[in-house]
Amino acid sequence: MIIRTADAAISTAQELLSSVATGAETFWVSTSVPPLAALLLTLADSEGQVGVQSAADIAGDPLGSRSEAGTGWDGVADACPHELLAMKLRRVAQLVPRQRDSIAKLMKRALEAA
Repeated sequence: MIIRTADAAISTAQELLSSVATGAETFWVSTSVPPLAALLLTLADSEGQVGVQSAADIAGDPLGSRSEAGTGWDGVADACPHELLAMKLRRVAQLVPRQRDSIAKLMKRALEAA
């Protein structure tokens, strides 16, 4: 996947999430698109390539507690070049754990299926 713009990140996030969401999870797709787009845009290298496994690891660990670098969603939001996507990622990171974890699982599964 090539991510060079916020629009490309949003489109890719929508496609990835829609491809794996089933049943009640479809409720979380619209909420999950902006944070996943922020993650994709932030992790894209200068060629627009995204390391899918590292993105999946961060997506599944919102607080950065399992990451060696301690990079949780707040760290990604700090580095995100798109202010609105960064704000959406921070907002989702502050949801109650059950809601945040539902979004994290969906995002991680979408990336692992990519």
